[in-house]
Amino acid sequence: MNAAYEKLTKEEINLIKAKSAQTPMRVLLTTSSADTKVLQSISKDIDPKDPMIKLLADRMFATVQDEKSKGVGIAAPQIGINRNAFWVQRFDKEGQPFEFYINPNITWYSSILRYGREGCLSIPEEFGKVHRSLVIQLNYFDLEGNQFEEIIEGF
Repeated sequence: MNAAYEKLTKEEINLIKAKSAQTPMRVLLTTSSADTKVLQSISKDIDPKDPMIKLLADRMFATVQDEKSKGVGIAAPQIGINRNAFWVQRFDKEGQPFEFYINPNITWYSSILRYGREGCLSIPEEFGKVHRSLVIQLNYFDLEGNQFEEIIEGF
């Protein structure tokens, strides 16, 4: 993992701090050329110890739980922050909890693929089918800044 992180920009901090932790953020959509430009940009790693991560995570969680944008996951670029962070609902764990991942990096993936339904909050009202590796090995940081390596199987 990258030890030299670029600090959040003033624009990113202003976007994160614009509203309270419980206030959902606007989801960028592929129907807007300006939004699509952001969505297609390369994201950067974020310092897992950055004090803004907690508020970013809270705002992203409020967004993915909001009835207008409810889903099973959301990535920071979808709310206009081109950083490597996302929430995902873990259907492979008891209680199907949502978990936050910082600087995720897939280090291995199986050649066995699963074909299944896929949707995206940034692509309005469209679902498709995609091939996905059945198993991946993932390195990431959690909200406390702890680094993990995990093998994840299934959706």
